[in-house]
Amino acid sequence: MTHTFRARGIELELPTGWENISESQDEPLALTDPKEGLGGLQITVALYDGDGEPEPTISDLQEMLDEFAKTQNLVPLEPPQELLSNHSQVTIVAASFQFMKSEFLRVFYLADKVHFVFATYTCALEDQREERDLCESIIKSLYFTPSAV
Repeated sequence: MTHTFRARGIELELPTGWENISESQDEPLALTDPKEGLGGLQITVALYDGDGEPEPTISDLQEMLDEFAKTQNLVPLEPPQELLSNHSQVTIVAASFQFMKSEFLRVFYLADKVHFVFATYTCALEDQREERDLCESIIKSLYFTPSAV
């Protein structure tokens, strides 16, 4: 079972039990299952309001992901990959990393032709398989709402 979650110009489907636990509009969305969850999904939305459309490509998103990994000194667990969104206008790249010896980090960059999302899922390294597919389904359901576009 899922429910629709709308905030900050995006809409996505959250599994039953998952909710936003962020405390203010100034911090990223913090999505988790506070009762049974093993990790947390943070989402930062950047709605473009400049002239023209940036129209980012898969390569652009890949460069952003590579730069993030480099600046954070992350150890890759697998090569980056493109994920297929449930919405044709949204492009997604993702990669998995190990950090702080025992932590798992899945990094996502998403964009349509204008807007961007940076998202991370973190949990203990040994728990990475438990919610990974669930988080990917949440990310794949994301799209930018008409009020944001």
